[in-house]
Amino acid sequence: MEIERRHAPVPGELLEYLRANPTAAQQAADGGVHVHVHHHYAAPEPAVPAGAIVHQGPAPTVAQKVIPWLYTALVACIILTICAVVLATVMVVAVVVLAALVLLGLVVAHIINSQTGAVEARAKAAEALNKGKHKRR
Repeated sequence: MEIERRHAPVPGELLEYLRANPTAAQQAADGGVHVHVHHHYAAPEPAVPAGAIVHQGPAPTVAQKVIPWLYTALVACIILTICAVVLATVMVVAVVVLAALVLLGLVVAHIINSQTGAVEARAKAAEALNKGKHKRR
């Protein structure tokens, strides 16, 4: 006869006793063999409503409650620092690009201005040639 071991180990002394004193099978009313299986279970716990939070063990300490929030704050600070560095880099690049555009505009304005003076000088020279005020050699 093999003893089923589900919940707790059976002491060796009890196994020896059961092997030494087997119980005879009982006859059932219909002529078959009646087998009685007896289990010992822990007392049923009260039902927990669905969605309820079940706490096991001792209540968490203040440090155990605060540490996850501190990790979250640390990660948020790291992310914000990275964002600030990226923003500062973009701002520096934007200022350099704007300064380059202003300088390019000034150079183009100077070139246009100097070309305008040259065109005016050519026009005056051409006019003077056409009027004959200028002597040819």
